[in-house]
Formats: sequence, structure tokens, C-alpha cells
Amino acid sequence: MTRIVRWDPFQEFRSAMLSPNTFGGFLDDEGEGMLRINLSEDDTSIKIETDLPGVNLDDVDIDVSTDSVTIHAKREETEEEKSREYIRRERRYGSYARTISLPSQVVPEKAEATFTDGTLVLTVEKLPESSSNQVKVKVNRS
Repeated sequence: MTRIVRWDPFQEFRSAMLSPNTFGGFLDDEGEGMLRINLSEDDTSIKIETDLPGVNLDDVDIDVSTDSVTIHAKREETEEEKSREYIRRERRYGSYARTISLPSQVVPEKAEATFTDGTLVLTVEKLPESSSNQVKVKVNRS
């Protein structure tokens, strides 16, 4: 008996996106690696986590504004051994960048980052909500 399988036109696209030949599976418009992140928040802060395997701390640059965070990282290529003939070279070298829009306004000066075992954790304090956003208006009778 013949089995009918539904054709998925996006399967090839998904396979290409998850290719091991790209850092984290994605490339941005300039061909640079796009960092995958975890973004979470609580009442007072926003936390961003990303993996930067093989990246030195000196090669990480973080810019924080009130509504976004930009993370730049680069991984330098090690010097190729001339006496070896490579059969396969899959390790990715180059620069990686990502700008993340934040769900709340933050205080850039209070950003803190840790870098442990190739994992970057950035915590940014949220801007306190102003109570002046809500104003009672008294209506006068005419």
C-alpha cells in the first residue's frame, strides 16, 4: 500500500536555519552570526542570557540604552597548522551581534553582566513606574 505524506514547503528552510555551519543556526543580514537568547523579567529587572562558546571576555561588547540592548562578540580564528591537511573545518569564526528590544524601560547605568563558562548573563534594572502617569480630572458643572 502506498503511503501519502503531506509536503511541507518550509522543511528545507527550517533545515537551512538549523545548519551547524552557522553560529547558533542563524545568520543576520551581513552574514554575521546571530546570538540566541533567553529573555526574562520580574518586577524589578530584565535578564538576558546567551551562550558565547569560545569567545574571550575581552571580545565581548555590550551597549545598553533605555529600551534596547546590543551585544557584540567576536571569535578569532586560531592559526592553521600548515603541516596538517584538514578534511573538514566546521568551527565558525567571526563576529556575532544582536540588538534586543526590551519589554520595559530600563536604567542603563545599573546594568550588570557576568561571563562564566561561555555563558553571558546580563541583568538590567527596570525604570520605576511613575505615579504621575495617572491623573484624576475633576469635571466642573456648567
